[in-house]
Amino acid sequence: MKIAVVGKGGAGKTTTSAVLARTLARSGHRVVALDCDTNPNLGLSLGVGLEPTEALLSLRDGVGDEVEHART
Repeated sequence: MKIAVVGKGGAGKTTTSAVLARTLARSGHRVVALDCDTNPNLGLSLGVGLEPTEALLSLRDGVGDEVEHART
C-alpha cells in the first residue's frame, strides 16, 4: 500500500500523515513516513526528535546535490 498526502500549506498534511502512520503501525503494518516538505515537521510530530530529523535533512540535501533534474 502506498499513500501520498498532498495539499496547500496549512491544510493539515503533517497531522493527517502522522495519524495515518501511527494508526497503520499500531495495526501491524510496516510504515515508512517520508516528509518531503522544505520545512519538515513529520518526524517531530511522530516523536522522532530534532537531531534525527536534522540528520535526515542533511542526507536529503546531499542526495539532492547528486540528482540531475530534467523537465519531462
